[in-house]
Amino acid sequence: MSDLTQKNYFLNSFIGNKIVRISIICFLLIAVISSFAWKSHSKKRLERSMEYFEVLNKNLNLDTVDVNKVKYIMNMLRDKYPNTNYAYLGSLLVARALHDNGDSQGAYDELKWIHDNSNSILMKSISSLRISCLLLDQCKYRESIAYLENPIDSFFTLFADKKGDVFFAQNNINDAIYWWSKAMESIEENDPLLPIIQSKIDSVGFYNS
Repeated sequence: MSDLTQKNYFLNSFIGNKIVRISIICFLLIAVISSFAWKSHSKKRLERSMEYFEVLNKNLNLDTVDVNKVKYIMNMLRDKYPNTNYAYLGSLLVARALHDNGDSQGAYDELKWIHDNSNSILMKSISSLRISCLLLDQCKYRESIAYLENPIDSFFTLFADKKGDVFFAQNNINDAIYWWSKAMESIEENDPLLPIIQSKIDSVGFYNS
């Protein structure tokens, strides 16, 4: 009996064994059930996280925002469903609410959590830009610039514009104009940010001439 024939013989004998057949069927059933259970669990998890987010969003849209209540709901959402888009989106909204209520540190903590934990490039980019703005307001220029490095293409204009703002705040006019000009080069003609950046360049150029 050749090696190939012998291998096929043992393989057929192995599969033909009743116990082995039952084991294979059981394994396949377990795999199917596990897959179904995981999908069901993921769906329920997503639905529950959405429910928390809806409650959070409702409280954020009240005429008077109860900051402590909002923080409590956000902590519940983050603790129970940390790696969901609803948790990251909720944290962005809460950061805005905290900033508007004068809690810059709280806003920073929310944004830093997104930046450090989210796998979404979009979420990381948004949080980086907002953290940079917070740090700029606190005159932490070096830290602010650090969050503006290596932006994705769709955020290049916003990051370059903010870099210009950081350099301008340090009275570094040449670098400010350089980055604002870079932003202008990458911006689309109908972008509402275009005249704002152009006015910065014109104003600085006028007073710097």
